Amino acid sequence: MLMETKSNKPEDIASGASGQEGKNTKPLPIKDINDAESTSQIHYDGNSTFYALNEYEFKTIKNGVDNYWKELCIGSWSIFLPLLLNTISEGKLLKWEESSWELFFNGAFTLVTLLLAVVFSFTWYMSKNEVDRVIKEVEAKPKFKL
Repeated sequence: MLMETKSNKPEDIASGASGQEGKNTKPLPIKDINDAESTSQIHYDGNSTFYALNEYEFKTIKNGVDNYWKELCIGSWSIFLPLLLNTISEGKLLKWEESSWELFFNGAFTLVTLLLAVVFSFTWYMSKNEVDRVIKEVEAKPKFKL
């Protein structure tokens, strides 16, 4: 562990704690290192803004990043489109008076996936709005100068 002192020389800690000059040649106990005069430094950008979040805000933003409604929406649309194309192509090739249960079930599955895709799309849109609302609320909190 590298500790810096006011003189920015790591050797000064060893000298201050052990009474030796130059580099430390024997190991020092942690208590002696902690007792030696040292300063802690943190790099701070004065133009940065730090936000304090409560648990609800944190979880809402976190869940907005990992939005499973988006995954369900994309998945249902990707299933709906091939089913729709298959239903259309079967409907064109099939004579309607000789229709079969295949076309009926294909059409039924197409309608069900369309409904699911619309519901998942709406839910995704609403969850995205909730994340945007929470972010705006966090940004609107009063700011304090450090």
